[in-house]
Amino acid sequence: INYLAWSQLEKAEDLSRRELSQRSIEAFQKAAKLFIQAKKTLENEITGIESPDEKEKALELSAASDLRREYCNGRILLEEAKVHEREGDYQLGAEKYGFAFDAFEKIMGELESERERQELRPMVYLCRAWQKMMLAEWRISPEFYEEASDLFREAKKSSTSEKAGLLALGNSSFCKALEVGRRFEATRDIELYEIVKRHLESAAGYYVKAGFDDASSWVGATEALFDAYRYMGDAEVEVKHDKKMYLYRLAEKHLERSIEFYERAGYVGKRNEVIKILEIVKEKREFVMSLGDALKAPLVASSTSLMSAPTPAYEEAVGAERFERADVQAHLAVEEDVVVGKEFDVRLDLVNVGKNAGLLVRVDSLVPKGFKVAAVPSAYVLEEGSLDIKGKKLEPLKVESIKLCLQAAEAGVINLNPQVIYVDDVGKFRTCRPEQFSICLLYTSPSPRD
Repeated sequence: INYLAWSQLEKAEDLSRRELSQRSIEAFQKAAKLFIQAKKTLENEITGIESPDEKEKALELSAASDLRREYCNGRILLEEAKVHEREGDYQLGAEKYGFAFDAFEKIMGELESERERQELRPMVYLCRAWQKMMLAEWRISPEFYEEASDLFREAKKSSTSEKAGLLALGNSSFCKALEVGRRFEATRDIELYEIVKRHLESAAGYYVKAGFDDASSWVGATEALFDAYRYMGDAEVEVKHDKKMYLYRLAEKHLERSIEFYERAGYVGKRNEVIKILEIVKEKREFVMSLGDALKAPLVASSTSLMSAPTPAYEEAVGAERFERADVQAHLAVEEDVVVGKEFDVRLDLVNVGKNAGLLVRVDSLVPKGFKVAAVPSAYVLEEGSLDIKGKKLEPLKVESIKLCLQAAEAGVINLNPQVIYVDDVGKFRTCRPEQFSICLLYTSPSPRD
């Protein structure tokens, strides 16, 4: 029975690793019952054992059965906490993680072997860290995220496997992002926004190295959510009607992306939270749209009956004021003659000629319709011909080179005229365009070797 219990325990652990929490709970419950049966069987046979060594071994196994049953119960609490977390019940999730922490800490105190205590110690730190994360979500407190980040670092130090250590580091970076993110939500400070993005990128890297794809999806969802917050905040203070509409639309796109990622990661509670935010943003955009229609001027406003020729005047000279802010200039580099069906490179160089740093947001109309994209920088996302640069910081007099590999399907002349959108150091959205570039797409006759 003891070996059967161990087999059931291994099955439960495997189900947990595959994020099948409900089935894992059932398997841990069966394993716990089997360990109880194993203890009863050993106790019944101890009285008939004559050898002192065998009797001592049987007593050790009996005591071990109690600890293993307690471990199974702790794992049940842990899986139940994960279920509550995914459903968005952070209060109950925090309670369950706390109970699991108590269970594992009690077991660790009863273990005689230092090796066994060392194996269980990371679990104790992780349960406490997860509890802090849930408390941060429930009470909307960044301080709990900071505590969780430190606990994950401690879990990494105690980890006996590289994979577990990478996961703990990913969790630590993710909690730092959430801690700073809470302050960003309150202040809309661009510098904090950049720190959030950096921590999220770090977390995603650790998760990918550890092989946790669901966790990397979770990071992607959170990153898109903070991007949406950024655009929502800018939209609230923007006075220009068209720009306000554009910012709300950008927020909607990132919220939709966040919902998709949370759905993929299985976090139903978070997905539902973002859906509610998306509904609010859509209502605001629709209100702005209706307000714009209502505020349209009558036709008489465009009458030219009172117009006269302007008084001749000299144009003002352009001063150096523009360079006080972040000022991004763009330059395109492409081959003039391109062979249809063959790959060619497009390079967009972005240079900040201003005195302050800016944040690169996206490049619209970078890839013409009908072109196949063979390669795109891994740090960015290409959607419908536009490149999301994810708020990358561009320091004064620094250059960011973006290189794409494209392939044309039909001959003709194509004009490349992308638009770069960036945010200057005072939080204002600005745009720039490189000089329009014309590409001549040519057919070539296949060689005999082809």
